[in-house]
Amino acid sequence: MTPSSQNKNTPAPLAFVTGATGLLGNNLVRALLAEGFQVRALARSEAKARQQFERLPIEIVSGDLHSIPSFSAALSGVDVLFHTAAYFRDSYTGGNHAHELEAINVKAMKELLDASFVAWFMQVPLPS
Repeated sequence: MTPSSQNKNTPAPLAFVTGATGLLGNNLVRALLAEGFQVRALARSEAKARQQFERLPIEIVSGDLHSIPSFSAALSGVDVLFHTAAYFRDSYTGGNHAHELEAINVKAMKELLDASFVAWFMQVPLPS
């Protein structure tokens, strides 16, 4: 679904972007806006997001992948989900980060997909 194929009377599709203040997410938010999408951006720091997206017409959702239920209501009405958030550590920092890598990059992603499916399913009209 691209906004250019949308009817003028139809609202622009709504994209939800995790990791919106990261390098990839920040650029994706701007590209989506340029293509005519509405954007709902997830950020751990609302202040950082407001600074980065100062005058851009986006909705900022404060949240963290450690607690998907704390922001899952914001998935309601979303047409497309872009998951650009990730946990990583540069190799020079040392230590074993396997637990946190799995918790955020695997388990939280699955939980995010489950929550987005539930939010999508709840907006599907059921026959009466």
